[in-house]
Amino acid sequence: LPTSVVETAAGMAFGFRQGLLGSFIGKTWGSIMAFLFGRTLLSRVVQIQMEKNETLQLIDKSVARHPFKSALIVRYSVFPQLFKN
Repeated sequence: LPTSVVETAAGMAFGFRQGLLGSFIGKTWGSIMAFLFGRTLLSRVVQIQMEKNETLQLIDKSVARHPFKSALIVRYSVFPQLFKN
């Protein structure tokens, strides 16, 4: 679900300030949980998928060689935010 829809609904349901605060807290905790799951519980699954997929291996090598350049390319690419994550 796009975040703009959820944030708009939160603002309509709880008002601007409470909706903004709730969205901020929800996005922050969601990011933290996704990071922790990716680093702990799902790290082996991701590693196996990376080994199977040649495209993901090429992306991983490119990011390892040029991390700043890779971050800029992803940040300013024309793809929607859903695909960037």
